[in-house]
Amino acid sequence: MRISRMAMAVGLIAVPAWSATSGVVDAHSAQDPARSVTITDIDSCPVLGEKDFIDSWGDPRSSGRRHEGVDMVAERGTPVVAATDGDAEFKRSNLGGNAIWLTSDRGARFYYAHLDA
Repeated sequence: MRISRMAMAVGLIAVPAWSATSGVVDAHSAQDPARSVTITDIDSCPVLGEKDFIDSWGDPRSSGRRHEGVDMVAERGTPVVAATDGDAEFKRSNLGGNAIWLTSDRGARFYYAHLDA
């Protein structure tokens, strides 16, 4: 589904998270990829209104996985928009619940998870 940044506005978020598979990696990341990534494809913060950021990048998860995102926590009903123009794919999984994969026009991928609907 083709989507513009503003058209993706939805008012149904509990805890969004995103990760990008492309971007510029800083010097620390070259040595330790779990440390940090500079995201270059973001046009705006995807959570409108008041939110808190939780930096848990690289933290251990189940089945030997590592967390590859920055969590933004907001009150239920806080609007969410696409971070950039691109193609959105809506999915549901046991790990992310209601989720959206957004692929930017330049190929960066963003993962919005734990959406209310």
